Amino acid sequence: MEPSPQSQPPMKEKSHADAKSVLLNFGIIIALVSVYSSFLSFVFKCLNTVLPDALENTYYYSISWQDSAIRWSMAVLVVGVPVYSILSWVANKNVYSLALAGSERSSGRKALGAIIVFLSSVTVITNLITLVYFFFGGEITTRFILKSLVTLGSAGGILWYYIYDIRRDPSVRSNVAKIGAVIVIAVTLVAVILGFVVIGSPVTARYQKLDQARVSNLQTIANDVLNYWQSRAVLPQTLSDLEYQYSRIPVDPETKAPYGYKVIDQSRFSLCTTFRTFSVANRPGVYDYSYSGSGVGIKDWSHEAGEKCFEGYIDPAVYQPRNSNPTVPIPKIK
Repeated sequence: MEPSPQSQPPMKEKSHADAKSVLLNFGIIIALVSVYSSFLSFVFKCLNTVLPDALENTYYYSISWQDSAIRWSMAVLVVGVPVYSILSWVANKNVYSLALAGSERSSGRKALGAIIVFLSSVTVITNLITLVYFFFGGEITTRFILKSLVTLGSAGGILWYYIYDIRRDPSVRSNVAKIGAVIVIAVTLVAVILGFVVIGSPVTARYQKLDQARVSNLQTIANDVLNYWQSRAVLPQTLSDLEYQYSRIPVDPETKAPYGYKVIDQSRFSLCTTFRTFSVANRPGVYDYSYSGSGVGIKDWSHEAGEKCFEGYIDPAVYQPRNSNPTVPIPKIK
């Protein structure tokens, strides 16, 4: 005689992952990795700017790229930290609700913690190996030590928190997550402020881009003057003389005023403009290729804020006129 269905022992429902928890944990991992990598990149780039290494080859080094990398890291921190904090808050709330309800569904909290603990451990071990490697190579510098300390400290903090989160009772409310969120937000605010101190405010960044455009325009004009001289063996008396062959002459990107131009002698001329800020090439220990020479005797385009004139020189021994009868003026077409 077969036993009735009522007499059979009930089957225990297997614990399965909650779809909401899976998505939350996946989002937390992505947000944490993005925030942590951007934080390290931000710290490293700031240290590279503030503490340049004398042994570093900076000939092809562009401080403009460095500033852009710092701004990108700051942008990720400003957006990523709130996203990570909100996702963590929702996930903790979901864990607490499932624990109180006695649900058999898994919140994935331990799996999330295990993944993050693994990633943090790999980061710490890798950084220790790198530290020992550079120590043996005799390349220990202040900024490298600071980078190592920041990496170890931040990875250790993440490691400690998620080990604690794995071991704690999810049905008991804890203030550790709130304290951690406050610390993370405070560090982010300090990082953003320090970033503005290192690279300048958004207004300063705009002024620097305007000044870079001015330098680029002056370099273009200097090359046009060289081409004019090679065609006629004389320097143009005004910048408007260049418009015959070289279309429109660049003007100041902000004021739209023409750049200053003056003939000094038969082979020398000056180009003048007013800059808003000092050039990024003036920072100690760096070289910005965008401020290198243009081939007409102007080897350094660095500048301070205010009016600045650059003197160009065309060496007749180097630049031969291309026109067989260069002294004959070419009339303008009106």
